[in-house]
Amino acid sequence: MYDQKTQTELNKVVSNGYKRLTEVMTAEGVNINPFLSRENLDRTTAFSPAHKHHFAQYCRVVEAILKETKIDGLGLKTGSKTELTDYGVLGYALLSSSSLRETSDHGIKYRLLTTNLIDMSMHCHNGIAINSFWESQPLFWPQHYLIEESLAASWKITQTLLPELQSEHPIRVRLAYSKPAYAHLFEEIFQCPVSFNENTNEIWYPESWLDMKLNTADEVAAAVCAQQCDLINDQLANQGSTVERVRRILLSSPMQTVLRLEDMAEKIHLSPRTLRQRLYDAGTNYKEVVNGVRIRLAIEYLEATNFSIQEIAYLVGYDHGPNFFRAFKKVLGITPSEYRDKLLNNVNAYTE
Repeated sequence: MYDQKTQTELNKVVSNGYKRLTEVMTAEGVNINPFLSRENLDRTTAFSPAHKHHFAQYCRVVEAILKETKIDGLGLKTGSKTELTDYGVLGYALLSSSSLRETSDHGIKYRLLTTNLIDMSMHCHNGIAINSFWESQPLFWPQHYLIEESLAASWKITQTLLPELQSEHPIRVRLAYSKPAYAHLFEEIFQCPVSFNENTNEIWYPESWLDMKLNTADEVAAAVCAQQCDLINDQLANQGSTVERVRRILLSSPMQTVLRLEDMAEKIHLSPRTLRQRLYDAGTNYKEVVNGVRIRLAIEYLEATNFSIQEIAYLVGYDHGPNFFRAFKKVLGITPSEYRDKLLNNVNAYTE
C-alpha cells in the first residue's frame, strides 16, 4: 500500500486530470458524467483530492471517451490546459527550480509522479534541446492521447515558467505515427513545422532556453520539494517494479498454462495477499496484467508471423477463438483479422 503522502499526491494529480478532461469535454458539448459513472464516480468524487484515486481508473475513463466520442486531439486539448499546480509537489518543485534545464531534469527523474505510462528523455545536439516522449507500454487507443497530452503540457509549462517565451515557438515537433485528421491542431498549438511518420516523438527548441533563469526560483523550496519527490518516486517505483516483474515472468512462460496468482507470488517471493495488494496499489490486478501480456503477444504474432488467427489464439492462452476475438476487440476496438488486414493495407500503400 502507498503511504499517506504518496496517495495524497496521486489523488491531486488524478483529480486535476479529471478537471482538465471535463473542461475540454464541456467545451466540446460532451457530458463526462456517463463515463465517470461506469467507474462508480461522479464529478464530486472525481474532482476531490480527498478521494482515493488510481491512475489506471483515469486511463479507463479516457480510453472510453476516445472510443465513443468524436473529440479530435483530446490529448492536445487537455495538455494545453495543464497548470503547474496540477502536479502537486512536483509542480512546486518545477516552479522553484533555478532554470528550465533543472525543471527538465526534475520532470524526467520524477515522471512517475504524473504517469507510469510515458517515458521521456532530453538531449542536446548542435544548439538544439530535444525532448523525447514514448509509451512505456503500448496502449492501442484510437488517438495517441498520452503522447499528445505530454507534448502539449510540456510546451504549456515551458511558457508558464518563462513568460518571455509567450511570443516564441518550438523549432520542430516530430511524431512517430501517421498524420491524424486533426493535424491542424498541432500547428495551432506549437506554431512550428510538424512532421509525422518519424521514428520518435520529439519537441525541439533552442538549447539556450535551458539556462534562462526562472523568476520563481527558490533554492530552499526547491530542495524541500525535491526531497519529497524523491520519497514519493521511490515508493511508486517499487510498486511499478512489481507489475514489471510479473509481466517479465509471464512473457518468459508458456501462455497456454498461465501461472496462478499463488504460483506467481511464490516466484517473486511475496505472499499472494501482498501481491494482490501491490497490484491493486499500482491500479491493476493479476487478471488485467495477464490479459495485457496476452494481447501484447498476439499483436507481435500478427505483425511478425503468418500464423492463423486460431493458432495465435492458442499460443497466447485462449482455448476458444471467440474468447480471443472478444478480448482483442475490447482492447483495440477491432478484431485480430481486421488488425492483420490493416497491417497488410498499410504495407501495400507504402510499396505502391
